Amino acid sequence: MKRTHLFTCIALLTIGVLLLSACAGAGIGGKKARVALVTWGLVTGDPYNALAYEGLKKAETDFGLEVAVNDEGQTASDWEATFRDYAGQKFDLVIGHGWNFADIATKVAADFPDTYFVVIGGMVEGDNIASVVFLDQYSGYLAGVLAALMTKSGIVGTIAGFEGEGVYYEVNSFYQGVKATNPDVKALIAYAGSWDDPAKGSELATSMIEGGADVINHYAAATGLGGLEAAEKAGVWGINDVVTCKESSPNTCLTSHDVLFNNIVYDIVKMHLDGKLEGKVYYWGLPEKAVGLGPIHASVPQEVIDQVNAVQQQMLDGELQLEQDYSQPDW
Repeated sequence: MKRTHLFTCIALLTIGVLLLSACAGAGIGGKKARVALVTWGLVTGDPYNALAYEGLKKAETDFGLEVAVNDEGQTASDWEATFRDYAGQKFDLVIGHGWNFADIATKVAADFPDTYFVVIGGMVEGDNIASVVFLDQYSGYLAGVLAALMTKSGIVGTIAGFEGEGVYYEVNSFYQGVKATNPDVKALIAYAGSWDDPAKGSELATSMIEGGADVINHYAAATGLGGLEAAEKAGVWGINDVVTCKESSPNTCLTSHDVLFNNIVYDIVKMHLDGKLEGKVYYWGLPEKAVGLGPIHASVPQEVIDQVNAVQQQMLDGELQLEQDYSQPDW
């Protein structure tokens, strides 16, 4: 009886220790893990940064982390100091949310070998730095397939923020999907010269609609939201970038080509806590749930949805593989 009682006490003590460890939060080397997120703008009001922050907060809840974010409207001149500040405070992991942090993070990582750095959208690697490239050509292609199936006029327009390789490949991926589905569709492309000019986006979309376009797609951040509002007023379809477009066009939001930054940030944190994060470039797409189509409008016929899903399955099965085409769009 005494021996049984002893074993029972030991078992209860072990369970208690495990529960205390769990309550203390996930840790590295026995201490509570600390993770910082550096963004190029505010996390409130900007869908790109808001999604990344959402992933960070979920990781905080699930893993019991201490987290921080530079939600202070910083400019480019502040970024290096922000990275150095978090590393100097001995954060275990610092995530730079944007390709524009690649050089800065690489420079700072060399001075803080005990902190791990990850850049989302960049292509850097090293002893204590990694990066994640999101393969959004797949979500763009799928949106193009849907646009080609839903246009009645045979004219599909796209508003882009700026000219440049980083935008060209997105526009190309969309029209690759359009043309693969219906090569007779006419492509309209306009560059706004701004990420933050909804009035310009509305102007460009209105011009396209007057030219016969009945689907307006965009890769133009807040500028593109103005285009979606113009599409809503005209009663034509709109396709949003990164997040769903229901707030801007609740009645004519066809879908969105999403980059699921919430999943990306969450998975980066989990990999680091599990000791699986390596100093290399990761390429994440549909299988990793880093990209995908947003909700499709309820009025879209099931046979159209089935066609889009069939193309997506080809991608998942490896039958349809897409490269990022950085050439100037000429459709």
